[in-house]
Amino acid sequence: MKQTAVLLQQNGSQMERSGRESALGGIGTGMLSVLMVLIILLLTAFSVLSYSTAVAEARLTEKTVLSAQDYYAADAAAQQLVFQLYTLAEEQDSPELFFEALPQSAGDTVSWQPSESGEGYQLTCIIPIDDARQLRILLQLTETNGKLQLSQLQRRTESTAVWEDEGIYIWDGT
Repeated sequence: MKQTAVLLQQNGSQMERSGRESALGGIGTGMLSVLMVLIILLLTAFSVLSYSTAVAEARLTEKTVLSAQDYYAADAAAQQLVFQLYTLAEEQDSPELFFEALPQSAGDTVSWQPSESGEGYQLTCIIPIDDARQLRILLQLTETNGKLQLSQLQRRTESTAVWEDEGIYIWDGT
């Protein structure tokens, strides 16, 4: 059934319009189709952006987890090494005996030198974390009352990445 609307014109005569035209207010179906296509394109663009952001966040999370795992594995190795050094310091009577009793495995990671204060030695323990970072622990070995004491002075994570100085290219105008 076709619905009609009666409209009064200025001169008093009546004009009939179909229900479809009056309900839409005179906007053609072509304009609505264009509007729907634009809305679908915008929603598609937003969904692609959301998906790419989620993928990037997932990659970043994975890198963060791997970095944390590497750090804590190196930290556990450093704790074990420091515990061995503390135990060794308690067992030895002199710094010379301490350095002779150092395990062969610690030779690559532990270096020592006389302390700046002139009392005892400073031991530097370097534990690699990954290709770009290392864990550096600075210990102080002192002898007091015939007993060796080991104390931790510093513990930090350092970058081992090599920076190449490429310079800055500046165009000279020629």
